[in-house]
Amino acid sequence: MRKILTLLFALLMAISCRHQTRDSITIGTYSFSFPKDFDLIKEDGIDSYVGKITNKHVSLGFDYGYYSDKLIPSPEEYIESKQWLTRFVSDCNQETPIERQVSISDIGILNIRKSNFSDHLRQSESEYTALLKWRDGKQLEYQIEIPEDFKPYTIQIDTIENCLRKIVIAKNPYRGLTGIYLRDLKGHNESINSSLALSMSSSRLTKSQQDSLLKIFNTLKIKKAT
Repeated sequence: MRKILTLLFALLMAISCRHQTRDSITIGTYSFSFPKDFDLIKEDGIDSYVGKITNKHVSLGFDYGYYSDKLIPSPEEYIESKQWLTRFVSDCNQETPIERQVSISDIGILNIRKSNFSDHLRQSESEYTALLKWRDGKQLEYQIEIPEDFKPYTIQIDTIENCLRKIVIAKNPYRGLTGIYLRDLKGHNESINSSLALSMSSSRLTKSQQDSLLKIFNTLKIKKAT
């Protein structure tokens, strides 16, 4: 009798486990394994496929198209964007007569490096130091500060199957974004200078919910072009 009960219990557990298996949700060429209580809800998008993946507790908004949000920039992406150079030029032109104002084209970037101890003695908040060259040949060092809005995040960037993958992790999951950004590195559209990408994120999460989403992000599978 005990053996029969043991077998019945094992059978019930196996059935229960089958009901808890994860479903694959696909957006474009990207698939993730979600718990069965998540549903994909399509919404109206102008030039992209948009919607949300949600259950009773968590909602992930997504955008798949050529203009998907890249989420929070990493320090390296901020440096590459040259937004700091625009800020530098703006600072240079403050209270400067129009005839003496400079533009970005007047400045060359010779080198960018991580700030060292000597740099921090001059400006403790700088993460990077740029060596710039004016059009007349003069050189100067400029201390680059990463905006405060970017600092409450851990950002992981790598490539997988010809795809750039960026995972954004808010240090405070309730107040910040937790999400994933995926961009096809081989499908660049020259006419609009962009590539198909998926952006998917959520906020107002508990730490446990954030951890669950990160596990879901790691189930990524990419459909190969036929």
